[in-house]
Amino acid sequence: MQTEKVIVVDLIRKKEEHQVFNDLTLKALSSVMKNIDCFLSEDSVLLDDIPKNIHVRKVKVARTKFYFWIKSTFYTAKILMTNSRSKQKIIFLSATPFHYLFLSLASLFYRGDLYVFMHGELGYLKNATGLGQKIGAKFINIAFKFGRVNFICINAPIHDILIGMYSNRKFLHIEHPIQNISNKTSKEFSCITFGTFGIQSRDKGSENIYDLAMLLQKKSMHSISLVTVGVSDGSFEYDQSSDVIHYCRGLLSESLIPRAVFFEHVKKIDVALLFNSNVGNAQKYDLVSSGVFADCISFSTPIIALRNKKLESYFKLYGEFGILCDNLYEMASAIEHISNNQELLNAYRNVLNRVQQIMRPEGYANIIREKLSHEKS
Repeated sequence: MQTEKVIVVDLIRKKEEHQVFNDLTLKALSSVMKNIDCFLSEDSVLLDDIPKNIHVRKVKVARTKFYFWIKSTFYTAKILMTNSRSKQKIIFLSATPFHYLFLSLASLFYRGDLYVFMHGELGYLKNATGLGQKIGAKFINIAFKFGRVNFICINAPIHDILIGMYSNRKFLHIEHPIQNISNKTSKEFSCITFGTFGIQSRDKGSENIYDLAMLLQKKSMHSISLVTVGVSDGSFEYDQSSDVIHYCRGLLSESLIPRAVFFEHVKKIDVALLFNSNVGNAQKYDLVSSGVFADCISFSTPIIALRNKKLESYFKLYGEFGILCDNLYEMASAIEHISNNQELLNAYRNVLNRVQQIMRPEGYANIIREKLSHEKS
């Protein structure tokens, strides 16, 4: 049953950034709300498939410090002031650390409910690198100590960590929704494809695939293929090993890969490699939700990953759908083990198929309705 109107805001993401999460969240909201005013980047790929009850207001999002620190905050203030009398619910799909603080302050005066979905910026609380991230961590830390903002964690393990860090604060949480995607067609494995997909970046440890290639070369592993699927944020360099094939390559600031093309290449990956818990940043990723992980569930793609608390939690909750490793040497051994025992892939996929039933879009809409209707900070 549809309810009242809400305002949905994303003044941060451009083009295909957070495409899956924002797309599924907007569609879930459109099914439970009669009308939605939505602020999106003028170049967002979501504009091509917007539900009819969502009225889009296009924003010129820029990748500059002035925009992220000043201009986007000015837009946020304008949205709040424009809707102050109507007490509208306002949902922020993304926010900068400064927005966290600004919205906590604004919540003392704004009479409607404010909601913020939290993403990678939470990682600053665990492992901030550089002055900007350290300042951002302070903003987030202060924002959590007062105000009425409904901060929403994406994934239960992140929620558990945060309530341990801020015992006097109530956080809402959801699981990252997954897409309804037809399962891969079964095939007889001879050459197994292992790879990463999504935005390739140093922050995610994407360059580790080259070191992994060297380790596999020493093991004379010729019955496998290593690939990357996705654009670089500028910190990841392509073609650093002749043993790694790159699909959907390009720069995030310049390239827009059609969704269908991207997914066709992702489907070629038999086992996903997750590097974004490399030893130096392990704690940081305890608080970062993973859209790639959600896609692994959608595609029933087993994983070989560097260990982190989040994945350990899911393995305990759902069962093993891959292998967790402590370093790249163990990842190389895991690849060798799966290559020699390919029947493991079907066992891992059976676990993922069960997880899919929990995270389908149909159930996600009901969860969104519940969060907006009943739970308060």
